[in-house]
Amino acid sequence: MLYVVTGVASSADDIFGDLAFQLGSDSSQFLFWIDFKDPSLVGHLRHAVLGTRSVVCIAPSAVWGGSSVARSMIAALGYAVEKMSGWDHLMFLSMADIPLVPTHELEDWVDATRSVDFLGHRWNNWSNEAYKPGHHIIGEPFETYEYRLVSPRPGVNVMVAHEVAGKFTDPLIRELRLCNELFERYSVTCTDEIGTDRIYIYPLSPHVAALRDDFVARFGWLAGRMWVRLSRRAVESLLSLPISAFLNEVFATVLIADECLFQTAMLVLEKTGSGPLEIAWTGYHFNDGTVIDVHPGNFRGILAARRPHDFFVRKRRRGDRELPAMVNELVGRRAAG
Repeated sequence: MLYVVTGVASSADDIFGDLAFQLGSDSSQFLFWIDFKDPSLVGHLRHAVLGTRSVVCIAPSAVWGGSSVARSMIAALGYAVEKMSGWDHLMFLSMADIPLVPTHELEDWVDATRSVDFLGHRWNNWSNEAYKPGHHIIGEPFETYEYRLVSPRPGVNVMVAHEVAGKFTDPLIRELRLCNELFERYSVTCTDEIGTDRIYIYPLSPHVAALRDDFVARFGWLAGRMWVRLSRRAVESLLSLPISAFLNEVFATVLIADECLFQTAMLVLEKTGSGPLEIAWTGYHFNDGTVIDVHPGNFRGILAARRPHDFFVRKRRRGDRELPAMVNELVGRRAAG
C-alpha cells in the first residue's frame, strides 16, 4: 500500500510524521504530498520520517475550497505512477489523521479488499440528489461583483459575492459548511487565487452552467469525501482520461472540487469503456471523515463507537503529546524518531 499523506504546513507545529511509523511495514510506503507554505519546513518533515519508507514532496500550492486542491491530488497520482514503484493500491490520508486499529488489522482489511479498484465515501446515490440544474444562480463574470470576506480559520479566505450571499451565509462559512444543501455547492462557480489564499464564490455564467448540465446529463454526478483508495489500475485509468481538459472544462470552477472529482470520474470511466472497475462505496474514516477535535479525553470513546470500516479519525490537535503515545500503543508501533 502506498499512503499518500496530504496536508498544509505553515509552521513546525503542522508537521506530523507519526503515520509513517504507525503504519510502516514491509508492504507499505509513504508519499508525503505537502503544501509547504514555508519551504524551510521540508527538511523538518524529512527528519521527522527518517528511517521510514517515505518520500517527502513539495505539493503545488492550493487554496481550500478551490479546484487547486483537486489538481494537486491528480499531480500526486501522476508522481506516484512515474516516480514510485512496488505499490498496487494507494490511499489518501491527512497528515493529521489518527489510526483507530492495530496495524495488522488495517493490513488484513487491505488484503481482503485487494480486488477493489476504488473505495470511497459518497453522499448521494443518484445525480439529481446532488446536482439540480433548476437551482443554478446565473450571472455575469466574477469581476463585476462586489464581495465580502469571511475568514473561518487561518489560511482560509472566502470571498462571497452579494448575489449568492443568501445561500452562503457567514455562519455556514465559519463552520466550513458554506451552504445548507449539497446541490447548492454546484449552483455557483468559484475561482481560487493562489497568491492570496482566497476563493471567490459567485454566480454561474450561462456558458459554464450549460457545460456542467451537459456533462451531468452524459455521465452523472457523485459527491463524497476526498479520502479515497484506488488500485494502480484505477489510477492509470483515471490518468488516461484527458484529465487536463476534464479539470479545465468541468471542474475548474466547481466549489470544493476534491469532494466530487474522484467519485464522478469513476462514473466517467464506467461509461467510456475504461472498466470494468470494482467499486466499493464506503469510506474508511470515523464519522465519514467529519473533522473532530480528537484528544486523550475522547479518544477511547471514539474507539468504542467506531464501525468495522472506520480505520482513521480526523484530526489530532497541534502540539498534543499525549495522544500520539496512546495511538502508538494501540497500533503496536514505536514512536516517531
